[in-house]
Amino acid sequence: IVPEDWKEVGTGTQPQTEASEGFLKNYKPPVDLKPDEIQQTLALLNPDDSYGNWVKAGMALHHQFGGGEEGLGIWDDWSSKGPKYNLGECKQKWNTFTQDSDTVNPITFATVLKSVKENISKETKLSSRPISIDFLEVQKKLGPIDWLVKGFIERNTVGLFFGDPGSYKSFLAMDVAYHCASGKDWHGSKVTQGPVYYIAGEGHVGLAKRQEALFQFHEHVLSNEQLCYTTGAMNLYESKTAELITRDIEEWAKTAGNPALIVIDTLARNFNGDENSASDMGVFINNVNEYLRVPFECVVLIVHHTGHSSKDRARGSMALKGGVDFEYRIEKSNTDLFIAKLICTKMKDAVEPEETWFEGKTIILEWPNDGGEQIDSLVFEKTNVVEQERPLSPELTQFLELARSLADPEAVVDRASLRERAVADEVAKDFTQVRGRIQALEGKNLIETIGTTQIRLLDRANPSTR
Repeated sequence: IVPEDWKEVGTGTQPQTEASEGFLKNYKPPVDLKPDEIQQTLALLNPDDSYGNWVKAGMALHHQFGGGEEGLGIWDDWSSKGPKYNLGECKQKWNTFTQDSDTVNPITFATVLKSVKENISKETKLSSRPISIDFLEVQKKLGPIDWLVKGFIERNTVGLFFGDPGSYKSFLAMDVAYHCASGKDWHGSKVTQGPVYYIAGEGHVGLAKRQEALFQFHEHVLSNEQLCYTTGAMNLYESKTAELITRDIEEWAKTAGNPALIVIDTLARNFNGDENSASDMGVFINNVNEYLRVPFECVVLIVHHTGHSSKDRARGSMALKGGVDFEYRIEKSNTDLFIAKLICTKMKDAVEPEETWFEGKTIILEWPNDGGEQIDSLVFEKTNVVEQERPLSPELTQFLELARSLADPEAVVDRASLRERAVADEVAKDFTQVRGRIQALEGKNLIETIGTTQIRLLDRANPSTR
């Protein structure tokens, strides 16, 4: 590489000076790429991927072009392709870069090439699955339903357990997880045994007690290859975080095998988007499918809360219900402390199971405790006990009688008329109390609202309509 017009002035045996050593020790040559090749390479990266990567690209171009304007122009043009671009920001940052290789280990364009290679490798991996199959392949899928939990949860699906705080929804999700990991029948239903990966968004203290109660009750402790927990919440609204979970599961699966079930407990703890936004919820569901369900062909069970105003649906955008394959509402009994009811509200490709009742049993945990304090938790068993509903309060009974008196032959009541009469007859003190009484009767399935202007009395509230 020595130019022909250079002359040899020594044998190379002279010791290098300290200055020459300093100049050479961090020297890195530019990569052998033409400017148009540099631009084509950058086009494979997102300028808004992260601020750190954007700065590194600028430093690499500064090194590649010796701080020249051509490098700045390429950086500025590439940066302008992203929505975060600010005119003049590239030039301002460019002037802070240095070529002083004696004190700085320079970032070269080889760093950018490495990033591109990693991106291509990731995309190749994600696109390794076939995009299409012919009808004969589809026909092979014809047959009995492939159940994870027979009659309740189909394999390779995404579903929801939702309920009010304290409705035991996380207890039942953990119960399903334990039975799948151990292979034990789930309250009389056969399960397909397989490892369970639990995305724990609400800490490990409660999970540790529930897990220990299950171990003691069933007299069976799982191995570390059957049940695995994340160290904390994971933001599944971000694809990068979701991909980290994919990689972690892949590493765990090398010894445990692919998970049969992944539990996300709870949605709120593992989702930093807007629950009420259909687009944000769509991103969440897409990430759950792309990074969890599809790669491992498993069930993803999401634990979620009920809505603030309507207790018969999950909180947030209806895009969530539209995006899942099955959905169960979990209700705590109004009369019995440890009774919970599992109600199927969606089953995409199978018959909806009937309501199932569970009764909690207190387990005193046999765990070393120097303080002598008793530690306990619950395990749930299927029960035939049906909740005995409490009688209506006198106030609700009076309000319901008023509604009946105003109903037309179709058992429909004008909401405004009911509201005004209730206040005028002192059945309710104000409109706010009227709204509360309507919600209470709706929660007991005695009435239903029709839009915003009408209420219909249900059969139980109006026997004459049977």
